[in-house]
Amino acid sequence: MAVYGLALKLGMTVEQLTQNMTWHELRGWSAYFEAAADDERRRKGKAAIDEDQSDAVDLGSASKEEIAAIFGAKIATRH
Repeated sequence: MAVYGLALKLGMTVEQLTQNMTWHELRGWSAYFEAAADDERRRKGKAAIDEDQSDAVDLGSASKEEIAAIFGAKIATRH
């Protein structure tokens, strides 16, 4: 399948590509595009995590009222 993706990116037919490129080079390009796709998935995953954490609340510094509002429960106060 990698040969078709590379041919598409280069604007060539598979026949043209295989006539002008060694299988060793083709495997190298395939590994490159796979690594680039992995990097992009990691980047998107990190961006999603960062976005989720932007709404995070520091419960250590939140008031009891803020915590109660977050969890939708009343928190008993100590006397």
